[in-house]
Amino acid sequence: MAAQVFPSVLNILLADEEINTWLVKWIEPRRDKDEGSFSQQLSEASRDSVASDLSTDFDVQTSFNDPIAPQEKACMPYLPRQEDLDRAIIWDFDMEHQTKLSCAVLIPMSLGSNQSRFLHGVMMLNTTVVPLPKGVSVLPGLRFSAFRTRYGVAYISVSSCTDGSVIVTLKRMWDNFRVKVETFHTPSVKPGAQLLSYTVIERPGLCVQGCTPGSCLCWRAISSRRTEDQLSQKYSWVDFAAAYEELLRAILLENADMKCQTFLGDGSLLFELNLKSKFQVTSGAMYPNIDHVKFLFFDRLTTASSIHHRRTIDWTVMLDSDLAVTKRQRLDSPVDSGFQPEGESDPDTHQCKTCGKVFNRGRDLRRHLKMVHERAERSVCDECGRTFSQRSNLLSHIRVVHEKRRDFECSVCSMTFSLMSNWKRHVRNVHQEVAEE
Repeated sequence: MAAQVFPSVLNILLADEEINTWLVKWIEPRRDKDEGSFSQQLSEASRDSVASDLSTDFDVQTSFNDPIAPQEKACMPYLPRQEDLDRAIIWDFDMEHQTKLSCAVLIPMSLGSNQSRFLHGVMMLNTTVVPLPKGVSVLPGLRFSAFRTRYGVAYISVSSCTDGSVIVTLKRMWDNFRVKVETFHTPSVKPGAQLLSYTVIERPGLCVQGCTPGSCLCWRAISSRRTEDQLSQKYSWVDFAAAYEELLRAILLENADMKCQTFLGDGSLLFELNLKSKFQVTSGAMYPNIDHVKFLFFDRLTTASSIHHRRTIDWTVMLDSDLAVTKRQRLDSPVDSGFQPEGESDPDTHQCKTCGKVFNRGRDLRRHLKMVHERAERSVCDECGRTFSQRSNLLSHIRVVHEKRRDFECSVCSMTFSLMSNWKRHVRNVHQEVAEE
């Protein structure tokens, strides 16, 4: 049971110094007077009355509102540049029963030493899976620490709610594509912390032995069992990204349905549902809707508001921590990374040796070489035969024309659009009073 797993996860967060430093210390401490307010509701009221005040489905955000909480600033040691987003892992899937797009961005972060068996990063997520009291929401940014397991990979993540409570998630993925996600809502991360509510999402893996339904043990095949030496080796972003993408995509599974069950802290079932959705996962460099990701998660951190209202964030307001990365080193790369202060420019330039053209960013030079001098083969759509000079444009074409995805929704009238530019034009022309706020 997930409720029995929670104390073990809590112990890891508190006992392991590296994990505690990255996952716990960034969270702004709760005030004592706020501690246990929701637990008092559970003790003073009936289960039914408490449950009626909780969300009973996934909460998928299509936008996030001001003001920006201190925890959001503290979550990210630096704002990612395009190079960081290119290396990021991005997954999404359509919530069929809500007709909304659930998505997440996993970005590597460096802690100075890169010899650890743990890999640390920041995730931006627009979906909440645990029931929360009315008026309380989960902030989009969270920190995670990934590591190898005997039969796969796993990560623990910690995020903060608007009321100061904490969401802790353990996600385990096995080599046979089995996935189990256990998400816990607790007032704070401390010894004996109370479990307020929790959610379990599980996807069965690939069975190769004809096991009895519900009791398949193919996830722990002896052939894939890792030794202690393998578990203790350093974990690089390249290794994690390759395994995460393969296991989440699970192309060998005929049925990728997931079962979701949500409980109150006392184990009472609140709701359950089946998710008939299949993950799409890729690197940020290949993700066709990267503009949507930037708008959803990062624009408000750099502009702190809507399309027209721009206000620079004071990033000096950050919790004191040994993990404040002053040089913004990236995992697996000596190149400095992060947010570039206003008024400063990158001293490095990149010049094409063939034609002499100069670029400010290496990725722009690589694109120039590929498209102008290397004359790379054009990408062809298998559905209609249309060709594109860049694969990213082909992927956008497939989603918009053939999959008919409309990922941009107007928060005023609920009208949906396939392109961000069309959505912005709609807001500007139809809801002018909203755009000017």
